[in-house]
Amino acid sequence: MDDIDGWLDDYQPRTVPAAVCNRNDLFDEHTAAQAALSAASDPSDIQAAAELVAELEAKIEAATRTFTFRSVSTLEWADLIAKHPPTDEQLRSDPLADHNAETFPPAAVAATSADGLTVPQAETMRRKLRHAEWLKVWGAVLSANLGVLETPKSLLAGVVLRRNGGSGTTSAPEASPAASS
Repeated sequence: MDDIDGWLDDYQPRTVPAAVCNRNDLFDEHTAAQAALSAASDPSDIQAAAELVAELEAKIEAATRTFTFRSVSTLEWADLIAKHPPTDEQLRSDPLADHNAETFPPAAVAATSADGLTVPQAETMRRKLRHAEWLKVWGAVLSANLGVLETPKSLLAGVVLRRNGGSGTTSAPEASPAASS
């Protein structure tokens, strides 16, 4: 590349959102309301149950906050891992462990947070959130920093473009070594 510096200057980190609800009590109420709606047969009961479901969905949406996590450089990620080495006990249970499973996740959440989360806030999230909600956060951090190794290609877009007379092909990332037969 003749302008690698310009190309590097245009680098944009990957960002991944994680929508987390802090009112898990509403999920059980929603499940019950949805069951009542499915079981309702009288038009007025159906309407009332549908309104309750919609009301609960609005409450869930209001109680949901979306956090955004961004990728950091390879060196920043490696430095972060190095600052959180596994304990001897962790290495005994997993000799291949490369980080401290207790301290690294909150540190990585804080280091990659586009919202300015701190390590203490990330630690509190980990303690308070139910496991599925914490996995949304941790999964977004991992996805931003370790996911998507290949350039995405859309099969659906290719089909639509070919059907409408456009080109549905893109060049391969590298040339084929030999012509196909």
